Amino acid sequence: MQPGLELVASTEASEAALSIFDRQRPDVTLMDLDLPFDSGVDAILRIRSIDPAAWVIAMVTHDWDEVGARAVNAGASAVIPKDLIGEMLLPMIFSRRETPPFDGPNTPDFRGMKDPET
Repeated sequence: MQPGLELVASTEASEAALSIFDRQRPDVTLMDLDLPFDSGVDAILRIRSIDPAAWVIAMVTHDWDEVGARAVNAGASAVIPKDLIGEMLLPMIFSRRETPPFDGPNTPDFRGMKDPET
């Protein structure tokens, strides 16, 4: 584990993730868009309905343009490909302290974030 970070919980089901999010209100939520039984995009929508200011980083394996755009439209603060997680995730999390709040899909927060309208 990285100093300064605490893993609050981990789950493979969106219902459990939503329950955990509602109880814990973590600073950052890392959402896998390739959940085995659920839609990570739907989970992001529901998290943002619980807390519109929630900071959600979505991870995507395939169909970057389509799935990444859906995640951003659902309210993901950033979308990163899983194969770049090692180099992007920690800097992204630690930059949170210096990043303005997410203000829609056109916010130029991070490298790798896609604007679905371009």
